[in-house]
Formats: sequence, structure tokens, C-alpha cells
Amino acid sequence: MCHVNSFIINMCVFDLLDVLQSKEDVGKSDPALERQVEIIRSLVASYLAIISKMTRDLVPKTIMHLMIRDVSCVVSFDFFV
Repeated sequence: MCHVNSFIINMCVFDLLDVLQSKEDVGKSDPALERQVEIIRSLVASYLAIISKMTRDLVPKTIMHLMIRDVSCVVSFDFFV
């Protein structure tokens, strides 16, 4: 469930990036709007960096957890048989 929500959030972020890039000319006339766009771009880039780091950190841990759980099930089954 968490992975699905994360996927949906990432898709929304990419859609937001597309909108920001397509509206680039509009912000040129208004410095305040241009500053807000830059802040949002910075926040989105930071968010994506955090998500990427978390994914790189969690994938090996999840794989090891699943491997150890499966091995422990096999070992416990062998002890009972």
C-alpha cells in the first residue's frame, strides 16, 4: 500500500514538473512568480533526491529480510519434520 501511494505521489510530482517547465515563459514577467517557481523546483528536486536515497537504502534491506524470512521458514520446517 505504501509503495502504491509513493508511486502516485511520484507521478504527481512529475506532472508538476511538466507544468512548471511548460509555464516557464509566464514567470519571466513577474519576478515574485519566478522566485516561487524556483522554490517549488528546488523542493521537488529535494523530494525526489530523498525518495531516490530511501529506495536505494530500502531495496537491499527488503531483499535480505525476505531471504532470511524464507530461510527461517525452511529451517523451522526441517526441524519439525
